[in-house]
Amino acid sequence: MSTLPRVRERAAMILLSLIILSVCRGAVAQEPARAESSLVFVQRGNIPIVLSAPHGGRTKIPGATERKGEGVKKFTATRDENTAELTEKLAVEIERRLHGKPFIVLARFERKYADVNRPAEDAFESDAARPHYEAYHQAVDKHCRDIRNRWQNGLLLDIHGQAAEVSKVIRGTNNGETVKRLVERHSRVAVIGPRSLFGALAERGYGVLPPLDTDDREVRFNGGHIVRTYGSHREHGLDAIQIELGSDFRTKPRLDQTATDLSIAIHEFCTTYLPDAVRPAEKLVEAVVEDVAFKAECDGSEQRYVQILPAGFDAGHPHDVLIALHGHGSDRWQFVRDARDECRAARDVATKLGMIYVSPDYRARTSWMGPKAEADVVQIIGELKAKHRVSRVFVCGGSMGGTAALTFTALHPGLVAGVASMNGTANLLEYTSFQEAIAESFGGAKIAIPAEYKKRSAEYWPEQLTMPIAASLGGKDTLVPPHSVRRLASVLKLLGRDVLLLDRTEGGHSTNYADATEILEFVIQKAKPARD
Repeated sequence: MSTLPRVRERAAMILLSLIILSVCRGAVAQEPARAESSLVFVQRGNIPIVLSAPHGGRTKIPGATERKGEGVKKFTATRDENTAELTEKLAVEIERRLHGKPFIVLARFERKYADVNRPAEDAFESDAARPHYEAYHQAVDKHCRDIRNRWQNGLLLDIHGQAAEVSKVIRGTNNGETVKRLVERHSRVAVIGPRSLFGALAERGYGVLPPLDTDDREVRFNGGHIVRTYGSHREHGLDAIQIELGSDFRTKPRLDQTATDLSIAIHEFCTTYLPDAVRPAEKLVEAVVEDVAFKAECDGSEQRYVQILPAGFDAGHPHDVLIALHGHGSDRWQFVRDARDECRAARDVATKLGMIYVSPDYRARTSWMGPKAEADVVQIIGELKAKHRVSRVFVCGGSMGGTAALTFTALHPGLVAGVASMNGTANLLEYTSFQEAIAESFGGAKIAIPAEYKKRSAEYWPEQLTMPIAASLGGKDTLVPPHSVRRLASVLKLLGRDVLLLDRTEGGHSTNYADATEILEFVIQKAKPARD
């Protein structure tokens, strides 16, 4: 009799365990299964930006039938050509500029089997396509929720292509609904203003629709199922914009440039309206700054330059050099300390790429790259090569420095791997400002020694300029007019050179940070590899 209670107790415990196990199994069975698809590319990011590319896929969905679209409004099954490839390039450019990876969801499957930018009932016509459709949307939904939980605000860019306006980029936000929180935080200027995403694209010469600074309605492409499902009018959504790129911007030869321009526009937008997306560049240790004095070989005078060794500098490895030439009235410290965009961009590019950064006086404060300044820069390059394992030398500058960069490169093409000129002139024979300073630097007035002025005018020596060249200009620049650099760039393009000209028709005598960064990165990327 004494063992009966214990038997009953054990039986009760076994029954309770079976009940708990059954409940648990039931709970697991009720959780929605997460769809999987080898035809949906998903990348987790570390900045609050999602890139969605639903219509660029090229692969058949096994077992799926092609959509016929009977009864579906505005039915289409054609591919948005090269939007998948563009999105992948854009992600790389965003990481370079914002120092962080965006989240990505990209369809590898053909749109004619499933269209993820439509509600499920209109998106596919065979069960074989359903898991791929669901996998895409589950990935977008998870990215948006993760960003909302971590950063509160974020940006979803849905990348599409259109052929109705081949040279235009069209905005789709369901007339502001899908960017509801963005407008609440910053007003409509964040959507239609100069530093909006489309404002930044317009600044780079893109035609945009609807026009900026208007309340014109989005008509033809006003935002599809993706932005309407995951926009910030929804609790777990982000500020969502459908970007419809004209076919001119999606040709294979144009993809790199389009990705670069989009990344610059995104960087400008995020700097103003989504700062959490812009991460600081990581540094291992502080860079080493040295004010270097040397005895000039041409006249025995003491001259100076600032040298900044990159963070984590390893003397045993080769490094590229970036020489930055200051403007009229400044000295070697301008490109080291000044907060203006041209100077910050040069420093940041050198830091990001681990370059040795050098800013010389070159006979400050009124150099204009006369004979003595030229000799000093040649000597500095020689000293750098004697002290360090120098790989390639790049030259940049602004205003007088932009002029000097072109002059020095034309005189010594064998020393320079690439040159970036900001708001400079390429013709000192026609240039009329700062004539006293230039005469002192060159050793005489223009009327007395025109050959010296011609010698130092890069426009006359295009055959010398075989390296990559980039320049930024302002169409309304009256201090250093842009005409000669435009002409030089045109000739160099005819000669088949690698040339980038950022000609801002409404700009003045300055270059913004994004443009300065772009021209510097262009010449470095396009330059020939160093010889061992």
